[in-house]
Amino acid sequence: MQWLECIPIRPRRTEVMPDLMPQDRSVRATASQGVSAPAARAHKLLLEGCWLLIVVALATAVVATTAHTSGRGEMMFLDGDSMVVPLFARSLISAQESDWGMSAVLFVPELFLYLLVSILPLGVAQVQLVAATLNLVCLYLALRLAAHWVMTSSQRRVIAAVGAYATYCLLILLEGAGDRNSLELASLLTLTTYYSGTVLAAIVTVAAAQRAIAAPTLPPVPTTTLIAVSAISSFSNPLFVAWVTLPLIIVVLILPRATAWSRRAWVSACLALSAILGYCGRLPLDHWIIANGDNYFRSGHLAQSLAYYTDLFEARVASPQGIASCTVVIGLVGTALAFSLRTWRERRAEGALVAGYAWFAPLAVTGGLLLLGTEAARYLQVWIFAPIMIILVVVDRLPARRTMWQASASRRMLLLLIPCVIATGVTVWATVSAARAAQATDESLSCVVNWVDHSDRTGAGQFWSVRAVKAHIAEPARLVQVDYQMNGYGWLVDRNDFQAEAVSFLITDSQTYPFELAEPYASAPYTNVDCGRFSIHDYGELEIPIGPVWPQ
Repeated sequence: MQWLECIPIRPRRTEVMPDLMPQDRSVRATASQGVSAPAARAHKLLLEGCWLLIVVALATAVVATTAHTSGRGEMMFLDGDSMVVPLFARSLISAQESDWGMSAVLFVPELFLYLLVSILPLGVAQVQLVAATLNLVCLYLALRLAAHWVMTSSQRRVIAAVGAYATYCLLILLEGAGDRNSLELASLLTLTTYYSGTVLAAIVTVAAAQRAIAAPTLPPVPTTTLIAVSAISSFSNPLFVAWVTLPLIIVVLILPRATAWSRRAWVSACLALSAILGYCGRLPLDHWIIANGDNYFRSGHLAQSLAYYTDLFEARVASPQGIASCTVVIGLVGTALAFSLRTWRERRAEGALVAGYAWFAPLAVTGGLLLLGTEAARYLQVWIFAPIMIILVVVDRLPARRTMWQASASRRMLLLLIPCVIATGVTVWATVSAARAAQATDESLSCVVNWVDHSDRTGAGQFWSVRAVKAHIAEPARLVQVDYQMNGYGWLVDRNDFQAEAVSFLITDSQTYPFELAEPYASAPYTNVDCGRFSIHDYGELEIPIGPVWPQ
């Protein structure tokens, strides 16, 4: 990191006149060229719109590519976990009484986005695609807001946010073949279940904390945003505390002494209070949250956990794409560490919190997971979203040089015109391609969905096999989620479904563990209906009883 010594850090501003605030400089510069302030703002909005159009095009292209891959395409359309948000959303839309058995995660932001997209006349697979695209667009918006709060150079904010966003998209494009137990972590943002809301909230919270720490006076908007986003995220997903709250408090407390102790104490208190408020909000929903500590904490399993993550890392670097992805991530983490050490040595607060979080949070979370004996690759997403934030700090600290982005607004509009036209074409192509991917997946799925809808009977299946079908049929309650011994499996499902005491057909696929039915059902004849990847074992008039529901 010798090159970092060549990058000057701007002197800390101790006093800023109102007419020289960063957000006004582009307007003032344009006004000095004979353009009115309203016209300058209009140019600025048009430039932002052009970049947003390019971002949307990149998002649709990335989602279309991901949908066609073997691993992530399977998870997007057919995975048992990925169906929790569609099923939960249908339950809320129906306005019927429900009794859900949830994990520790309540999926509040993800559910809100899915319900918003559900207004459109689309099927489940198409809604998943739109939600995936919006997740990526929201990633850019979070990075753009972060750039506004973190960076001092107003003219570099858009290009820095686009650069960080493009880096994230590159990491997604280097993935696709792995299953849910792999270190292909960036592409999890395109799924509705794997904590996309928490990832976006983490970026916004870190940026808000940086702004609250470095501003001459305590800014009300970032501080309020920090409290609100942290509280909602802690309520929705306790993992937010491990990903953001605890690492961020530690980084805040060890910031350079240039930051007032009172300001650091205030930001730390806001983070801690938000976590407490979020957890208190979960208490009325205790009946729905059936997960217990044993699902996540396994003290004494450090060796097994270390072996698990080591195997995943070895599998990830076994391909050129994996090596490239790991190289990018490690390079970002190393850059963040170098910047953090330099800002600490020079006692500067600007960018210090973001830089410290970008390298400390991944290491701290990994160490915590090992000590707790956890085995879940998805918990390591902090290795993706935390390091990319250092790009904002790096771009802000680059030497000042006149580029096209510092030219007049009219010239920048002309230079962006061709990319905008190309982006529009890419968006159309990617939308059609993604729709074809969803349609191809629907071929075997539609077969079993049509059969169930026309059977007018109740059936059953295991978690990984039946949930995609359950999410698509007209009446989800007519498919009961069971284990291999025909006991009710009340995990991430409406437990009112278990009012059905018996079923007359079973749905299986390659992920189904062989059923162990009691006699006389084990030897009873059945008709096998072939639906491609799915098979339907139709027992006709025979009713197979469902055992007790677990977990309670």
